[in-house]
Amino acid sequence: MNHTIISVPVKDLDECEYRCYLIANCVSLNIKNKDPTSGTHDCELNNSTHLEDDGDLKDNQLYYYRG
Repeated sequence: MNHTIISVPVKDLDECEYRCYLIANCVSLNIKNKDPTSGTHDCELNNSTHLEDDGDLKDNQLYYYRG
């Protein structure tokens, strides 16, 4: 929470990770379970990790976190 740079729709985790690599200050991501209507995932690119701001990491069963 409080560290999202951008949120974009993606087709899969690989695309979400690639988008993170393209942004210099992206150090972690959250990817939401696939939306059955659109067939895409919401990809949130973050400028912090759980190691830097552990108190901002919140459990949400709809998202997968990758630091």
